Amino acid sequence: MRRFLMILAAMLMVASLGFAQVPGSVVITEVMYDDTASTDAEWVEIHNTTSAAIDISGWVLLDDSVYPADGGEGAIQVPDATILGADEYAVLCRVDLPEITGEILCTQITNTWTLGNSGDNLGLYSAADGGVLIDGSLTVSYPDLAGTNAGNSIEKCDPNSLWTGDAAAWHESTNEFATSGRYRHCTPGFANSMCDDTDPPTIASCLALSATEIDVLFSENVEEVTAETEAYYVITPGGFSPDTVKRDETNFSLVHLIFASHLPNNSYTVTVNGVEDMFGNAAENAVCDFTVNISVQPCDVVITEIMYDDTASTDAEWVEIYNRTTLPIDISGWVLTDDNVYPGDGGEGVIEVPSGTILLGHQYAVLCKVDLPEITGEIICTQITGSWGLGNSGDNLALFTAAVDGQLVDGSLTEFYPDLSSSNQGNSIEKCDQSSCWSSDPADWTECLIEFATVGQYRHCTPNMTPGFCCNDPATTSIAVEVAGPPTWSYLVRLHSGCISQVAFTNFCAGTFGSVSDRALALGWSVLPDGDGNDGDSIIFVGPGTPLDAPDSLTGINLHHPSCAALVNWSAGENSGTIDGPLPVEFGSFSAVAGNGEVALSWNTASEEDMDKFEIRRDGQMIANITATNNASGSTYNFTDNTVTNDVTYSYELTGVSLNGEREVLATASATPSSGASVVSEFALYQNFPNPFNPETSIRFDLAEASNVTLTIFNIAGQEVATLVNGNMNAGAHTVSFDGANLTSGVYLYRLTAGEFTSTMKMMLLK
Repeated sequence: MRRFLMILAAMLMVASLGFAQVPGSVVITEVMYDDTASTDAEWVEIHNTTSAAIDISGWVLLDDSVYPADGGEGAIQVPDATILGADEYAVLCRVDLPEITGEILCTQITNTWTLGNSGDNLGLYSAADGGVLIDGSLTVSYPDLAGTNAGNSIEKCDPNSLWTGDAAAWHESTNEFATSGRYRHCTPGFANSMCDDTDPPTIASCLALSATEIDVLFSENVEEVTAETEAYYVITPGGFSPDTVKRDETNFSLVHLIFASHLPNNSYTVTVNGVEDMFGNAAENAVCDFTVNISVQPCDVVITEIMYDDTASTDAEWVEIYNRTTLPIDISGWVLTDDNVYPGDGGEGVIEVPSGTILLGHQYAVLCKVDLPEITGEIICTQITGSWGLGNSGDNLALFTAAVDGQLVDGSLTEFYPDLSSSNQGNSIEKCDQSSCWSSDPADWTECLIEFATVGQYRHCTPNMTPGFCCNDPATTSIAVEVAGPPTWSYLVRLHSGCISQVAFTNFCAGTFGSVSDRALALGWSVLPDGDGNDGDSIIFVGPGTPLDAPDSLTGINLHHPSCAALVNWSAGENSGTIDGPLPVEFGSFSAVAGNGEVALSWNTASEEDMDKFEIRRDGQMIANITATNNASGSTYNFTDNTVTNDVTYSYELTGVSLNGEREVLATASATPSSGASVVSEFALYQNFPNPFNPETSIRFDLAEASNVTLTIFNIAGQEVATLVNGNMNAGAHTVSFDGANLTSGVYLYRLTAGEFTSTMKMMLLK
């Protein structure tokens, strides 16, 4: 056991150390540039802002204005095997500091690293060359705040914030380190001394996220204990206080108020007293107005399943409902009627949902007028008029938000549900589309075939869960067969609509075999023992006893065969199709980048076998033949068309030709050359615009060649908050939009990775 725990600890350490190169994970918090000694031994303090240890081996600190350091000024490097613990401070210096305990002695790697009393550059990089800028700037200097040769450091007021040259974000340290000597006032290796602040926090904004959760954003970071004191928040009118208060884990100026009961739709004021900032200043009568307006729209809750075919002599039918939204909905007092008028006149029946009933986002619930021991968690409703009972030959069903003057949410007073279930068989009927509104069309419903119990009054149903199978007319079935390869070609089947229980492939090449993935196997699909791999044979995939109808439910049924030119036929239900035997090339991407009087074409392959050439056509006319390399691991090709006219749009078509003469159009692209255009020759990431922004901005970048690209947004704690791009992109200039509506105000980082190129920049969201 002890050995296991040691291994686990080592694994956790390795996992945490992998977080090392995220900008803002380590920040510069204190700068000693005002050493009193005749020969300065200045130092810089850094702080791990994360909750995980970080390996900073090989990181460099430079006061140069370029990176990598060119020798105009200096750079020092952190020694190997240096770990900065979670939330730990450390001092970096190029010489031993007897006065300071545990500083990290760094190696001088270029020129002379020394800090100027009038401000200087500071940049912390994850490597001496090709590293990531973790904190600091090559252009923005630290402010000059310390008195000349007073032995005082300057410190950031916020030890977790990113680099800034704003003097208001720093102060001269007030902590007495020594009464004499070179370092008089500083806090080396531990938290900064407090910046002066006598202003109490105010409320910047407040917002109702739902009827039970309110976000309060203060003007500055607030202290955790007072921020999480429920009694310090009062909501009026009504005098509500939150049941739970939680300060945000990354934005210390944001506090989440959570209420056990829904706040009714209304305009409110939150008043805050007693919440303190990080300097002990308490808010006094800080107020903010917000509105709760959580409306229920028709079809927010829909009827998805009806049990009208109970086998018991005294029926206990029920109805399943489903919240289509992501928000909780208070369904207290809602009524379900099988009457043909509203409010119910007693001709038939109405049942009412009890008070305090909340239907969570994407949650199912079963409504019934009696207890159902067989079904877990049903909602027992009160009979308020007539006798609520469902007819076996169809009946009305309508769901209203109140017994009187309510809104019709789903159902109908005139259109019956269809009669599909066999008499007294204990089968429910279910909607084929769980998200659709009411329909009386039998084609939109199915008799449930999922076995709920072998005996008892409910044999086939799916209470409180996703439905069974809904099989429409097989003639309407739509499937797609996707081809991938070589060297072995795979035909991947995806069901788009309809219902099938068998897929057959015929006329394949010798050596073909069929297989199913874990996904298909779990759904009950298998391969019949047919097909011996001879030309023209067939392989048949069969599903479970009940046909599948969910989109993409057939993903994972594969037909594999060697490269060949034969046509492959497929059939599914009453649908069939033919697929051309694929070319022996696994194609990547094709791009056309416009320049001045030229268009640069480029394409790549992942693999090639028995290929002859690639043909390029411009507006239907052949302009080039490029010989294939037949590289088993693929190749990259380039061709420049310099016989074009500026300001004219051209369409290009790339065709692959095999050794036996087969042709296949692989890709198309278009481009418009112009006198002001230039072919992108370098990778680049640009500053977002506008910046600051609220809430949308654009991020522009250049790709010198087609690449696998990721564009990711991080907060200042190094946590990923959004991925804007993740996939292959063509060469050229690109612009991506980012919407920060769901994020709080503050500084964010965006990082572009394209092949070997990586660049990170920061932006500011101001709401």
